[in-house]
Amino acid sequence: MKKIILGLLMTVFLVGTLTACGKDKEENKVKADLQNFAEELGNIQDEHDVAINTYNSYFVNGGMSSDELLTAMNDTILPNFEAYIADLKDIEVTTDEVKNLKSLYSTFIDSQYEALKKTADAIESVDSAKLTDADILFQEASTEYDAYKTELRKLADENKITIKSAEPTSEVASTEATEATEATEATEATTVAE
Repeated sequence: MKKIILGLLMTVFLVGTLTACGKDKEENKVKADLQNFAEELGNIQDEHDVAINTYNSYFVNGGMSSDELLTAMNDTILPNFEAYIADLKDIEVTTDEVKNLKSLYSTFIDSQYEALKKTADAIESVDSAKLTDADILFQEASTEYDAYKTELRKLADENKITIKSAEPTSEVASTEATEATEATEATEATTVAE
């Protein structure tokens, strides 16, 4: 009887040990996937930075005229954003946790892009109502960005990863502003370290 009890205890111990090892492997997968996502996102970030910084320059210190902004929208801002979105879609993630994080980030980026397109349309058609709609889209993008940051911090904490802020501007100047300061908030996901 003692041998049977000892055998059962050993089996329970072995199963517990293997389960713990399996959990560690799963956590390591999420950690590696998160680090890969952050690295890949950092590699494509210039496309986003150029687009947003060019857009924001319109509002800083008198920036450029509406015609110059429209030209910049068509020649630089929107094409850079389109390239960024395509490159973002190409980033492969494997774990459900990081897929969710990427989806939150993609939603934020898609909203910024839609707002930029709405702004270009408003300038071209000289329609202030469309500018107001663009501002609303930018505000929605900001809320989506906050959801992304919250999930990023949660994942980082769960996987014992330190977040280093090193990503681009996430906010854009308001189309209603006569003068705006450049946004400096970082999206935090380009650089993570153990």
